[in-house]
Amino acid sequence: MASTADLAHAAHVLDAGFATSKPDVAWTTLPDGTTARRMTVVAADGLIHPHWAMGFHAGTMQEWVQWATQWAETALHHAGITGTWTVSAEGIVRRGRESASSPRGEDAPPVEPPKSTVEGLPDATQWGQDGLRWGQLRAAAADPLPVLSGPIPPERVQDVVRVLGHLGFPDTVAIGGQRGLTVDVAKIRPPAALAKRILGESATLAGQLGHGELPLRMAYVEGAPGVIAVERPRPDRQFVDLVTALARTDKQTRQSLKNMALPVCCLVKSDGTPFWSDAATWPHLLAGGTTGGGKTVSLVGWLASLMITVPPTRLRISLVDPKAGASFPWAKHAPHVDALVKTPQEVCQLVAQWADEADARFEEFAHGGVEDLAAAMAAGWTQYPYRLLVVDEYKDLKDQLEKDDLKELERNIGRLGQKARGAGLLLWIATQHPLAETIDSTLKANLPTRLALKVANTVGSQVILDSPGAETLLGRGDALFKSSSMGVAIRGQTPLATEGVWQVIRDGWAKKA
Repeated sequence: MASTADLAHAAHVLDAGFATSKPDVAWTTLPDGTTARRMTVVAADGLIHPHWAMGFHAGTMQEWVQWATQWAETALHHAGITGTWTVSAEGIVRRGRESASSPRGEDAPPVEPPKSTVEGLPDATQWGQDGLRWGQLRAAAADPLPVLSGPIPPERVQDVVRVLGHLGFPDTVAIGGQRGLTVDVAKIRPPAALAKRILGESATLAGQLGHGELPLRMAYVEGAPGVIAVERPRPDRQFVDLVTALARTDKQTRQSLKNMALPVCCLVKSDGTPFWSDAATWPHLLAGGTTGGGKTVSLVGWLASLMITVPPTRLRISLVDPKAGASFPWAKHAPHVDALVKTPQEVCQLVAQWADEADARFEEFAHGGVEDLAAAMAAGWTQYPYRLLVVDEYKDLKDQLEKDDLKELERNIGRLGQKARGAGLLLWIATQHPLAETIDSTLKANLPTRLALKVANTVGSQVILDSPGAETLLGRGDALFKSSSMGVAIRGQTPLATEGVWQVIRDGWAKKA
């Protein structure tokens, strides 16, 4: 094993070589005209790896991996550092098992490459109890996969402390934080007597930090007494695709997904952690946000994660799209989709049928001595799959219905909301008009789980979340999620389903059939 000094020397050689060979990607120009290193190569924890002083940049990572794969060993050899060196898809350089001084003997058996993928995940890695495997999904994976979080640049925290001092809040201490996809979370500890006042200065702080008139979200950090998290929008925000979010889900969480009936990858939190939840327990969902908030794209990503983690035999989906199918162009060939409903009359009929089916299922459960669909499945019943109805634009639907038809639709939605979850019939309703006249109190009561995207004002946030906050979001998938069992909404970037995902979903379930 190489010593710490040897690794530091090797990292210095590779850092200088990359910066010289690829100056256009290793360096970047700042707004004031000066230049700074976007990425440096460092040695830590026995490894050599990239360090992102200004936040992860996928293009630079790709250039680094390509350069290091081709030139790292040569550069190190010319610097007098011998041996075989390998480069992972994450840009990590480590000394290989073989070295120039101890070659493998001619009679030794050939070394079989491990059956692994971009991230070193075995092909058999699975999401959900009977979901697709990595060997089926990796065709849709980015190579290399982006890193979803990193250390926050210290100046991003110090700027907060400095501005607070100018605003009359001295003696605030910088604690650190994380660099997320959408925001940098700067953690500070102000004097206890000033904390409440600081929390009320979010708009002023935003303006003084150069974020414009959009207030910053600030809140106490759970488990860290006296520490406040200040969410600063990143000037170079990143997005995340669904396959990357799956690959970045840790082993313990993947194991927990096997106990979920309907696992959904809801979002990636600011610390880079993919957040999963069981849609079978929610029970029903209200999603809202203005145009550009990412509402439809977010729901499509959620649907794709369901189609990856749950077999078509256990989940059937119906979609309501007033845009004549434009919101769900992939639905026609999706193995889980039963219907793409386009007219208001068809929606009313379908919701009425589902309300009747919920009643019929409960009668069968009572005869069979089981309480609900989860108990029926545990007892070996296979005739009843979960069914999910997604209504993409509820206001457009309401506007096209006659008064009596609308009243009947709302009555049947109420029937579904009151008891359909136990029968395995789930409802997601979305709107880009989160107004009280669109989403009344009765409907909200039947849709206790909430996904809030960017809204125009505090009123829209109150309609969706029953609290402010969504008006401070940045759009394009920056979201707040709160299930019926959660006290506080969590913020993160919702994953998007790339075009290649639909092909691997179709192919993956076709091969399993």
